[in-house]
Formats: sequence, C-alpha cells, structure tokens
Amino acid sequence: MLPLQTLRAFRQAAQTQNLRAAAEQLNLTHGAVSQQIRLLEDRLGVSLFDRVGRGVRLNAAGAALLARVQQALALLEAGEREARVQGQVPQRVLRVSMLPSFAQCWLLPRLSRWQRAHPGWRLAIDARQTVVDVLGPGVDVAIRYGQQPWAGAVAKSLGQERLFPVASPSQADALRGLAAADLLRFPMLAGTAGWELWLQPAGVVEPPPEPVASFNDAGLLLQAAEVGMGIALARGVLVLDRLREGRLLPLHPLTVPAPRSYWLVASEPSWQRPEVQALHAWLLAQLAESERELATLM
Repeated sequence: MLPLQTLRAFRQAAQTQNLRAAAEQLNLTHGAVSQQIRLLEDRLGVSLFDRVGRGVRLNAAGAALLARVQQALALLEAGEREARVQGQVPQRVLRVSMLPSFAQCWLLPRLSRWQRAHPGWRLAIDARQTVVDVLGPGVDVAIRYGQQPWAGAVAKSLGQERLFPVASPSQADALRGLAAADLLRFPMLAGTAGWELWLQPAGVVEPPPEPVASFNDAGLLLQAAEVGMGIALARGVLVLDRLREGRLLPLHPLTVPAPRSYWLVASEPSWQRPEVQALHAWLLAQLAESERELATLM
C-alpha cells in the first residue's frame, strides 16, 4: 500500500503545480515534499510529473493516479470527521424560557461563562413576553420575574431586583445631585414598574408627570433612556452592563426593592435533573456577582 503522506504530498503538488507552494500549504519544507514525490515515483516505478521551469505538470500517469488519490483521500478525510463527531460527548439541551429583556440585557453577555463551565449542556433560549407553561412540552425551565406561586410548578428564588433612576450621560450631567422631587421637571419614561415605587420612598408626594413614552419591555426602556429620550426607572440587574460601560448613569443614591423578584421555575421532575440544578447554582452565583458589582457603581 502506498504511504499516506506521499499521496497527500502528491495531491497538493498536482493542485498547485509547484513544489514550494505545496510545501507551504502542507507546512512542510520544499525538500520534504520533493522527497515524498520521489518516494512515490520509486514505489510505482513511473514518473508522475514533467518538470516545467520552476514548476511541475502532471503527465499521463500522474493524471490517472490523481483521480483515484482524490477519491481515496476524500473518503479518508470524511471518515476522520465522522470519527471525531462520534467520539465527542453529545451535548444535552436545556430549554429555558425567559423575558427578552433578561436574555438580551443580562444573560447573553454572560452566556459564554455557562458554556465554559458546562460544555456538555447547551441552553436553548426561548425569549418571549408571554408566559410559557413549564409543565408542558415546550420548555424545561423558566426564569421568571414575578411573584409566587405558579400552580403546579416549583419556584426557587434567584434574588430580588432594585429600582433607581438612570439617564444618558448627556442628560445626567444636569440631573445628578438634584433632589428627587426636582427630577419631575424633566422628561420621564414609563416602564412596567411605576415611578411611585421609587418616588414615595424618596419622599416625593407629587405624582410623576405624564411620560414622554412608555414601554412594556425593560430592555427597550433602557435603550430609550440611552438615546436621551428621558429618565428611566431601571432594574439594577438589567442596567448593570450599561452602567459599567458608561452608557447610562445613576441619578440618585436611593435604590428601592422591586415588588417582583427573579425565580427559576420548573416542574418537580425537572428539578431532579442535574443540568437544572447546575443552572440554578450558576444563576445564583452570577446574579450575586452582578449585585456586588452594581453596589460599586452606584
């Protein structure tokens, strides 16, 4: 049987018609490729190339051999790929439902951390505004922002959110340091959390003005604030990355607990799965780290 390395050198030399170019593509020396070609010709007892100037050109014997060598090497390389695929540990898929805002603003920038920590478990993200039934066939587990209970499901806490006003850097220069009541004189944005949740603990009895825009998605609310539309009442976990990058700035030191919390929700059988338990532990650790970082940015 012909040595495999000689066939690969022959194929590359035939395709490039230049031994030096073939050597570069194979990460070999020019001399090594020449030696492989000579060894192949010696084994066959025929010349395979005509030397033309600084290049080479297949002769009739070489052209006949090349057709079979290409087929054989293609089969071998396909076998190599299939063997690697079969040898890999198959990934287990964990289908996770969540709000688009949580997926975009917090999870996505940290998803590579999950992949490094758990390479055998792939998260399939189902991001939508509607609540998906975790007891049905569509998802395995859900990250919910709300209040217990969820009928028939088991919910484990991931932590509570905190609310505080933020604005774009261009607006924040004029707003930071102002009393809470003075913020009412500036354009305000409305989200799913009402401004009274922050204004009342801040000692403001006056109702907030009519918002310049309102949003049912916390991610869109933050985007609107970032482009300078007005002041937003932000959720700390979701706004963290924008604060770190300076795209939004906090306007007041007061933060208040949100009326809703984050929960990991699944059926009782799903909670017995190791990947669900691993996701719960990972989310707790990552959210705790986010809370610590948030405290340094306020």
